[in-house]
Amino acid sequence: MILETLVRQKRYFDANKKKDIESARAFFSNHSWSEDGGCPFILEYPYVSIPDMIKDKLIHKVLGITFDREHHWR
Repeated sequence: MILETLVRQKRYFDANKKKDIESARAFFSNHSWSEDGGCPFILEYPYVSIPDMIKDKLIHKVLGITFDREHHWR
């Protein structure tokens, strides 16, 4: 698992990027990440799971709430 992280670049999920939304849609439809390397996203604080993090960010986008990563630290 550590080696996979070094080989495969991960990124922050961005609800405004079409590629990220397509990856999330595929995950929620198939209940697994693509076979070409697994989950492409970094788990951010304070989330416990990547699916919950994605859901929260998508809800913020749909409701028109600006997502601020630091709002969890206050």
